[in-house]
Amino acid sequence: MKNIIKIATLLLAVVFMACEEDYVAPTDFSDVGWYTTEFRKDSALWSAGINGYVSFSDLSVNALEHAWIIPGGAFFLEGTITRKDTVYSDKIVNRGDTVSDEKTIHVLFTEPGQQIVTLRNYFKDSVAFRGLDTVAAVQQPDGRWLYEKQFMVDVYDSIKAEAKIFYKGAEIPLSEDTLVIEAGESIDFVDVSTQGRPNDRGWSVAGKNSADSISTVTFTRLGVYSATLRSSRSGENIPGGSDFLRIPNPIKVIPSSLPFEQIGTITEREDETIVLSFNGEFEDFGGQESFFTVDVEAVGEIAVKKVEKNPADGSQLLLTLSEPIYQNDNITVSYSGGNLTSIDTRSLESFSNEPVEMYQNPNLAGPDSGFEVGGAGGTAGWEPTWDSSGSIEYSTEQAASGSYSLKLSYEAGGNFVSAQSSTTSEFFQLEEGVVYELRFKVFVDPSNDAAALSPWIRSDTPGWFGKQFWTSTGDVTKGEWTELVKEYEHNNSNEDFYFMFRHNSAAGPMYIDDWSIAVKEERP
Repeated sequence: MKNIIKIATLLLAVVFMACEEDYVAPTDFSDVGWYTTEFRKDSALWSAGINGYVSFSDLSVNALEHAWIIPGGAFFLEGTITRKDTVYSDKIVNRGDTVSDEKTIHVLFTEPGQQIVTLRNYFKDSVAFRGLDTVAAVQQPDGRWLYEKQFMVDVYDSIKAEAKIFYKGAEIPLSEDTLVIEAGESIDFVDVSTQGRPNDRGWSVAGKNSADSISTVTFTRLGVYSATLRSSRSGENIPGGSDFLRIPNPIKVIPSSLPFEQIGTITEREDETIVLSFNGEFEDFGGQESFFTVDVEAVGEIAVKKVEKNPADGSQLLLTLSEPIYQNDNITVSYSGGNLTSIDTRSLESFSNEPVEMYQNPNLAGPDSGFEVGGAGGTAGWEPTWDSSGSIEYSTEQAASGSYSLKLSYEAGGNFVSAQSSTTSEFFQLEEGVVYELRFKVFVDPSNDAAALSPWIRSDTPGWFGKQFWTSTGDVTKGEWTELVKEYEHNNSNEDFYFMFRHNSAAGPMYIDDWSIAVKEERP
């Protein structure tokens, strides 16, 4: 920092020499100014890393008295400091002193926490520093003017990576002792680092990486594994830092004592691939198609064209069939007689007639079709129609799913109460010539005596009245949720569709929930 001041002094000298004829003798004008290694940053808080330093320079003019004051545990430095330096203890001067009359100081911080460095100057005249906030000198009883600036330096401690590990819910002490687990079991790795205020981490366990504070790793292959944690700190205006911890416990994976079997729900993907999950990873295999049976109700067996491991998850099998399947099919899968094995040497157990959860075309309705967005304070997608004779509200009194439904309450003397999802965020698009399936759920309060209810599909395109589906309340059971399904073949080129719901004049409320509209698909 002194080098910078020397350069500035030389430049000023050149200017004075070049303009010697216009030189005006200096006056006793007083002014206050300062800068730090963060330049003229007018901040309430500076930052530094422990065992790091910050430079401060007083640029005041004609101060009668000047002092820098540093806290205990901080030290003044002197000498040449380069960017490559990381240790500054050999540059400490006047160890134990906390006051300096030097114009520029370099302060080494050796204790974490918020530390105060004070600039204290006396002037014969009133002065003020004008930054984000103007700070003026205060006149003292002796007539002098005191300007005092406190620089709050937030000193970050060095980071210390710390972790805990849990197996079957019990904490395992960190030691050189080998932790023996079975294939398919999991260990929870928990980052408990706090020293140095880290804000990021990186786990590396058995070749898998994670940035989660709790990393749950399932071990499927036999072998001995290790785990490491890097805890780090980075960000704007804070000192960087990191620490590395190697978990000392070797993790030894042995064959599982559990049977190798199918687990969870069997599902269909959009591309009609059937996905099966198991409690272990598969060893490489081939020629296993004939050992799987896929049965479609009312159709019979469909041959399996291909069986393969999921490239993204070795504990899953992907079945490709030789014929198309449809969303309304009831399908089961069976396996018997093959030689599939896990990578920990277990043979796959047979299973039979496990149902498949079929893929359903996506819901085209807007984000508030389940009333959770508006109910939780987000953008409400539903509103009363202009001619509604009642009120609507997001309600927690009844809910088919989640926490909210839409409550419609009739107002005496009117004709009907109606609501619509006509805000632009709720618009959806339909294709001409396509058959759609409209679904929604309704709860009719036992006190409600409406004879009918009416869902609509409407469009923001002028000139189209919409499609109305009159429904008798005799089709629902009062006092419980009923799902209603309507089929709609779209036959126009309008855009920006939305829902409307109406029920005729009646005492007592009615609730609606879980609206959806999707392309209908069924076996021909």
